[in-house]
Order: sequence, then C-alpha cells, then structure tokens
Amino acid sequence: MESAAANRLLDSSPKQISETCEVLKEIVGEMAKQVLASDWQTMAGLDMQFHSALVEGVGNSRFIRIYKTLAAESRMCIFDLDVSYPRMDVLVQEHQNILDLLKAGDRDGLLKAIRGHLQQATTQRKPSASDSIRCREHDGRLV
Repeated sequence: MESAAANRLLDSSPKQISETCEVLKEIVGEMAKQVLASDWQTMAGLDMQFHSALVEGVGNSRFIRIYKTLAAESRMCIFDLDVSYPRMDVLVQEHQNILDLLKAGDRDGLLKAIRGHLQQATTQRKPSASDSIRCREHDGRLV
C-alpha cells in the first residue's frame, strides 16, 4: 500500500508532495527524539503515524480506508520493532531516507526504500514465545 501511495503521490501536484513531506518531517523529528529515550512503544506509534501519513497524503478516502484496515492487521509486527531493529537510530534513518527520496521525486529509489523498510520488520524479526499468541494489547485494546 505504501508503494502504491508513493507512486500516486509522485504523480500528484508539487504542493501535495510538499505538504505530505512536511507532515512526514515532523514525525521523523519526533522519532529522532525517541532514540535517546529508547521508548520502543512510542517509536512504534510514530512508525504507524509515518506510514499512515504517507498514505493519507494521497488524499483518496477509499485508499486510506483500505490502508487502515490492513494496518490494523499488521500492528503486531510494528509493536515488535525492538525485535526487528537492534538499534532505534537505524529505524529513524530508514524513515528519513523515505522522506528524502519522496522530496527528491526519486521514484525508483523511493519504491526500493519502502520495500526494504517493510521487509526489514518481517525478515529480521526473531520468533518469540508470544508468536504463538496472535494478538497483543495496546492502549487497552486487543490488536
């Protein structure tokens, strides 16, 4: 979904790209602050915000609804970021790279970076005891 959103964004107006980049820049800035705090739960929430903002930048309500449905199903991997990323600063760098490539209009580089980033969470994730339980509690809700 993020790759499709990136393609649509790059085909949109410079204003729409710029506005989306500003939102993403704010989120990456907040992510950078979490490196010192080593707060993986907050980082996971910011990661979700980044991906949601990228998709919302397209401005298509149906596309956004579809993404939100898929994102709800993928939350378990996102809240296990500390397992996928041994260093929080690497996660921030990946998001900054995605932002920079979007800003530069580098379609091929952007799509490659998004694919690599999304694969990181699944290929680097180590099985844990909680994997046998397929739901997690976050903010008082089962996800």
